[in-house]
Amino acid sequence: MTHAAVCRDLWKSYRVRRPVGLRGLLFGGVPRDTRFARHWALSNINFIVTRGQALGVIGPNGSGKTTLLSILLGAVQADRGHVSLEGRVASLLELGAGFQGHLSGRENIYLYGSILGMTLREIRERFDRIAEFSEMEGSLDRPLRKYSAGMIARLRFSVIIHSPADILLVDEVLTVGDARFQRKCLDALRKFKERGGTLILVSHDMDEIAGICDDAVCLDFGSVVDAGPARDVVARYQDRATGRAGRQAQGANARISLLLPTRGRAELLRRFLESVLARSEQPELVEVVVYADADDPASHGFQVEGLAVRTIVGPRASMGEYNTACFEQSRGDILVLGNDDVVIQTRGWDRKLREMHAAMQDGVYLAYPNDLFKGRDLSAFPILSRRVCQLLGRPFPKEYRGAFIDYHLLDIFKRLERRGQPRLIYLEDVVFEHLHYRTGKGDFDEIYGKRDRFGDDDTFMRLRDERSAAAVRLLAAIEGEAAVRPLRAAVPTPPELSQVSLLDRELPLSWRLRLFIWFVARKLARVVLGRGRSPDAAGNIPG
Repeated sequence: MTHAAVCRDLWKSYRVRRPVGLRGLLFGGVPRDTRFARHWALSNINFIVTRGQALGVIGPNGSGKTTLLSILLGAVQADRGHVSLEGRVASLLELGAGFQGHLSGRENIYLYGSILGMTLREIRERFDRIAEFSEMEGSLDRPLRKYSAGMIARLRFSVIIHSPADILLVDEVLTVGDARFQRKCLDALRKFKERGGTLILVSHDMDEIAGICDDAVCLDFGSVVDAGPARDVVARYQDRATGRAGRQAQGANARISLLLPTRGRAELLRRFLESVLARSEQPELVEVVVYADADDPASHGFQVEGLAVRTIVGPRASMGEYNTACFEQSRGDILVLGNDDVVIQTRGWDRKLREMHAAMQDGVYLAYPNDLFKGRDLSAFPILSRRVCQLLGRPFPKEYRGAFIDYHLLDIFKRLERRGQPRLIYLEDVVFEHLHYRTGKGDFDEIYGKRDRFGDDDTFMRLRDERSAAAVRLLAAIEGEAAVRPLRAAVPTPPELSQVSLLDRELPLSWRLRLFIWFVARKLARVVLGRGRSPDAAGNIPG
């Protein structure tokens, strides 16, 4: 039998820089050759895939699956070992790779087809089938930057599955898209294999692996820990997963509460709720608590079959009051602050949150998803355990009228980090796509227009002492101490900017500099835009 893919004695490592600290950098306290550690992402990987067969690659997060596919594709160089692929290769490893945002969907089909090695004639012959498969015929003349993540995934998969490739490398990109389109993609992969194509598929969906793949390998800590027929490997992997210790089992059943203030955006609210249901593996363990203003009847009483949705109807209030009201009515072990201009794009997002929650045994963390807008830089949609919210006392201070709750929480955990307890977790593979008008994916509506961008700057500075006390309470909880510092009231007048940034030694230096530069820029913008005066609380609308 002809071998389509061969991997022999493959090893790959990365150098990981150890933190030295300011003192070590200034005074040379750490020898240079000890500042780096070597992390082995893959070690001694061996397998053979024959032509017309499908190989599944499974394992927990961080086990080396994506690194393996990147080496097979040639995007990453292995330290040693041998890899060979016989035939034309197409890959689905990274959402949007090979596409250009300023070009239309139609132009990107031609561009990506050429990247895959297709001639102009081949692309023209396949164009109608690509457009029909993507179900986006009416959107192909729009620029790609106006597409959502799901639309980009549809278009990219449609081009790849109609390419003349002999080998497909797929890394969980099928998690983006609705359930019907996912089934359509899986059917297309089966037909590709029936035509003699070779498939290497990475997935956390065990049903996909067992249903499509002939053989499978299971990776853990960069090594192959199991290999054989796909159904047998999947069964053994699931047995190991269900046999984990009690905390992991409890975490697998943790309830998730999404807190969602909304106003005047009934269609966006419905879209968000439908994305929650479509992407949840256990929707019965997910609830959405919505706060809608009494004078916004269009947002009252939304229901989505299969999803628990509870609506609080009340007077207009501050963003802090909205989130606090939702929190008080929630029942989840994990709390997520959401927006109505968001679409959840990751299938199994709830499982990933539960896995993260179970791994943090004391429950003290601030996690946040990838919003495809601010990304790693800001916890735009904070994820907290109920225990953290209870320890904070006021997790969402009512003084915040429209913004800054994300910065408030991030600042608390930066203080923890300064004390040697890094508890910030960025979930890059959990996508809560923020369709903000500034991304070009949403319209500038009345809600955005009435939002006061600068109204909470002084509030953030006045609550500096409260954040300091909150960090001390969290640190005491981590270290198992009984004595905690009580809540401290906001000071009547905001302190000087330097006191909450450059001179605040409870914060990491990088965060101090970022706060100082950011607030100076906001002060300048406030003057330029002529918005020095803030409207009263009744005029604040969530956006």
